[in-house]
Amino acid sequence: MLRTLLLLIVLTTAFAGMSQKNKKHIPPGTVQINDTLFADKTEVTNIGWREYLFYLSKTNPTLVPASLPDTLVWGEDTLRSALHEYYLRHPMFNSYPVVGINYEQAVAFCKWRTFTANLAIYCRKKGFTNPEEHLSDSFPITFYYRLPTEKEWQMLVAGGIDSSARAFKRFSGSLNPYFNTKEAFMARRSLLQDQHFSEALPVVQARSYFIYKSRLYNLIGNVAEMVLEKGLAKGGSFDHTLQESLPPATQHWSEPERWLGFRCVAVLLK
Repeated sequence: MLRTLLLLIVLTTAFAGMSQKNKKHIPPGTVQINDTLFADKTEVTNIGWREYLFYLSKTNPTLVPASLPDTLVWGEDTLRSALHEYYLRHPMFNSYPVVGINYEQAVAFCKWRTFTANLAIYCRKKGFTNPEEHLSDSFPITFYYRLPTEKEWQMLVAGGIDSSARAFKRFSGSLNPYFNTKEAFMARRSLLQDQHFSEALPVVQARSYFIYKSRLYNLIGNVAEMVLEKGLAKGGSFDHTLQESLPPATQHWSEPERWLGFRCVAVLLK
């Protein structure tokens, strides 16, 4: 059972979003930005983080406590108390961005992803069917994952929303906002309260709103995204106004936050 689960984690981490045609050229789970830079299509999600935790629990359990998100960032009112308990673990939130992460945890996740993705490619090329037996092998690193620099993040968002996308054409001109910033969250909250619901979720699924010309989601709003420069984040969140979330703005942080997540970039080694 352990062997099967480890195999699934390595393979899904390695090959998510890859076409057969591009497996040799596009790091798993990313879209191409330029010749050597690739970026995750979405923010890193809860299910991705739980795969990471499971891997650690089976290979180095002593690292698990230090790798757990700080779920107390949600606070203590009724809804947020429920998010504290269920947000990371409940299947309903699988595709929502992981939050409550510090800088060192994000960096460690990127290193783990680099290892598992390159291990899977190595095993595929060698015809190995059980990655667990090759965790200690020496294998080539074709690409590595890390946080984007602030300059790279600006590159991701530079093209703006893809106005040719069908979803954009369907909703542009309506009351549907383009970004999950504070204004959108407050509008949802007001609507639900008018309908006698108690509260609205502040965060939305990672693959939500309009796709960018770079083929990425939620660069603006939802959760702010860490960059390689420690203590800085870009893109704002449901806790930030649109003006505070637009590309020129930078968010500053020193500890895990409910509004802070990250996405990885991958660098292809020539």
